[in-house]
Amino acid sequence: MTDRARAWIVWACLGLGTAALGQGGPAPEAAGLEAAVIAGDGRGAAAMLEGLWASDRELAREASWRLISSETVAHRPLGLEAMRAHATADELAAVAAALDGQRYPEERRWLVRAIGRSTDENAQELAAGFVTDRDPYVRASAVSALADLGDVASVASYARRLKSVPLGVQSWSSDDDGAEQMAMYGAVLSLTGLRPRTSRDVLDWVREQGDAIAQASPAEAPDPATAWSQEGEYLLTPSLRVEFDMRDTAGPEGGPSDQSEFVVGLERSVGAAKLAAEPIFGRVHMPVVRLVFADDQTIGKFGGTSRGYYGFARGNKIAMRLTDWGTVRTVLTHEYIHLIHSAQGEDQPRWLSEGLAESLTRSARATAWAAPLAPGRDELFGLLAREGLSGVARWESSGSSGEDPNLYAKAHAAVDYLRFGGFGAEDARLAMLVGRIGRGERPERALEQVYGRPMGDLDRGLAAWLGGLRDGGARGE
Repeated sequence: MTDRARAWIVWACLGLGTAALGQGGPAPEAAGLEAAVIAGDGRGAAAMLEGLWASDRELAREASWRLISSETVAHRPLGLEAMRAHATADELAAVAAALDGQRYPEERRWLVRAIGRSTDENAQELAAGFVTDRDPYVRASAVSALADLGDVASVASYARRLKSVPLGVQSWSSDDDGAEQMAMYGAVLSLTGLRPRTSRDVLDWVREQGDAIAQASPAEAPDPATAWSQEGEYLLTPSLRVEFDMRDTAGPEGGPSDQSEFVVGLERSVGAAKLAAEPIFGRVHMPVVRLVFADDQTIGKFGGTSRGYYGFARGNKIAMRLTDWGTVRTVLTHEYIHLIHSAQGEDQPRWLSEGLAESLTRSARATAWAAPLAPGRDELFGLLAREGLSGVARWESSGSSGEDPNLYAKAHAAVDYLRFGGFGAEDARLAMLVGRIGRGERPERALEQVYGRPMGDLDRGLAAWLGGLRDGGARGE
């Protein structure tokens, strides 16, 4: 950490800024930021803070710090999003180090994760300082940040902490240890290209590299058209080990003409999932996971139901049916997002899990519900106007073949509202929502805290947002 950054963080912690926000500050955006924050105008506050970073970095850093460390949780994502976009690696590391780990665990986690976006020369050194943090999610963020930065040598710092390879176990835990292991094995794949069968393979690779590891370059991204192989009964692709457990071995309807085209299509679906999730969780580094194609007779052994589901994902594997090719591609993106999501926090409620997967698959950059011809839109909007977000949040059950199909559509629209409803810093809010629920906070309380409104107001806000889409007054972008 530089002397300048250290001096700044001490200064900010003591509240000794040159000017209080809105009281004669050198940038006009400061007064507007304070007014927007007080009014609960998240989008306006985000815009003012963005302008402040452009006009007065010193004041912008102080404002961002005050938002991140605020007693009001809903203010924090504004500061996080601004720092992720504008702060140096020194600044990000300084704030993460200054925050109390008990009170601000998610804030520290995402500040460390943002170091991976930096182009500063010392970014690798600063991220490496958090690889041994007490918080497993901060450690996972540091590992992922180092993968973002292409730091191959960092593999040596955590190789001895690797446990069973996700691909090699039947049941993978979705707890904090599982999340850290997924981050480490994902970083190993991104940085080295290794697809280890055991943790020993990674240790052996580190030893073989010796001192040369310090100068090693990251592995090049593989070409899915050629970087796949048939290994016994499996297809091994850059991202997946593809298995077939079906009585009926016919290929997908309207599908690819050969195996190479099949692999390319699967990899593109995985790529779409990673790209959609990146604004929320950062660049995605995942290990190779299992993809099992099953049918009604065999899907039960993988934990699924025999009727009513195209696929499901859990921990380290996806099981799905081999139906028409378009459905396979869409379902794989949806299920892969489940794996990304579950690696960010345990015990996620069903509405958020399915809603996020549907939203990122079907509303990647803008809500699909803005289209007047979206199937079932009028009926759905009527249901949601009556039930509100609190009604959607009651969907906590595990999967069953008798579930109401409207549950998926309602969850999709609800998460679209959280992403495009004008809260400001929406990506940081969703990341914080996932993290706080994963640390044990009740979902409804987490919603109220992160979005700064009681559930009744969120219910009315959802109805108003949907009404704007219906009337053509909101684009949902």
